[in-house]
Amino acid sequence: LPTYSLQSSISGIGPGITHLASACKIQISSRLTNFTLSLNCLVIDNVCERLPNQKIDINTSKIPSQFELADLNFNEPNTVDILIGMQYFWD
Repeated sequence: LPTYSLQSSISGIGPGITHLASACKIQISSRLTNFTLSLNCLVIDNVCERLPNQKIDINTSKIPSQFELADLNFNEPNTVDILIGMQYFWD
């Protein structure tokens, strides 16, 4: 993924202030619809710990059948690739 240099700091992700040195431009797409979104992203080593922190038994979960999930493996611990701001949540 091509990145470009920048000098910035953010707080609210992890303890204290995080200093950033690069960013990138991406386009994400829905696997279910024709929705796409272009984003400028700050690059950070680790967004958060693996989520969920333990495997979820999907046989005991009560997810309504009319919902199609973006992540088919949501129940297995994995890394978080991207954190998107709430301003895009309902798009």
